[in-house]
Amino acid sequence: MLKVVQKFGFLLEFASCDLKNDRDVVLNTVTNDGTSLSFASDDLKNDKEITLRAIKKNGKVLEFVSEELKNDKDVVLAAVNQNGEALEFASTDLTNDLEVILAAVNVNARALEYASDKLKNDKEVVMTAVMQSGYALAFADEMIRGDQEIVFEAIKRNKSALKYASKRLLSDKQFILEAVRLGCENVLQYAPLDFANDKEFMLKAVQYNGIGVLGYSYVSHDKELVLEAVKNNGYALYSAVQGLRHDSELQTEALKTNGFVWNYCDDLFLERMQQCYYGAYLGTSGKV
Repeated sequence: MLKVVQKFGFLLEFASCDLKNDRDVVLNTVTNDGTSLSFASDDLKNDKEITLRAIKKNGKVLEFVSEELKNDKDVVLAAVNQNGEALEFASTDLTNDLEVILAAVNVNARALEYASDKLKNDKEVVMTAVMQSGYALAFADEMIRGDQEIVFEAIKRNKSALKYASKRLLSDKQFILEAVRLGCENVLQYAPLDFANDKEFMLKAVQYNGIGVLGYSYVSHDKELVLEAVKNNGYALYSAVQGLRHDSELQTEALKTNGFVWNYCDDLFLERMQQCYYGAYLGTSGKV
């Protein structure tokens, strides 16, 4: 049995109590399979050398170590450096330790979920996390989610992180416009409904991102807004209401921007040649 558990650590579960409490056996076993520490005796789960050996293989083994070692900074640092989410099993004191939390979120941004409330509101910690993954913003404190610098870093990496911004920011028109400029889509679903009634605001928004803003029924029927949207991106014409998709002025602007039209015609073809190829004439399609 001794040779078997040393080669196949998970089989320590079925070993005798004597083997589970044999230091040499367990030390060799966790070297092969860190998770086998979960089957060791309580005394050996409190052995720092054995614990560190196991954690080197799998940081989440921290779940099985003694409460004393969950409060040992060396052990916890080793665990979170191997797997940031091992922070879930650290002591309350160490989830409030700046060095430990920074190490954890550098490895895995989701580790922010297990930080203390105090450090979830620490700008250095949250910035470090969102620079790894914008989605880490979801685990930050509401107050820090109102910090524009942090939120913009988050959405630069993951556009969908916008939904985690604070209510105060999402009610700020300048912030929303900057989010649109950065390429966030479906922005208006997070903003107050009355933003859509502000024509000046909406014109700026579609100029920044025609497609990302125009996909709302209360926007896509307004020709002036659609015109500005297709000037930004001709494919925004797809999002216009049916009655505007064949509008000659809108089709011409879409053509100039992306070469996109719903139906081909020689006049529009020549318009495109004039816009992009300085009027070079390559003949027409021959269609009447």
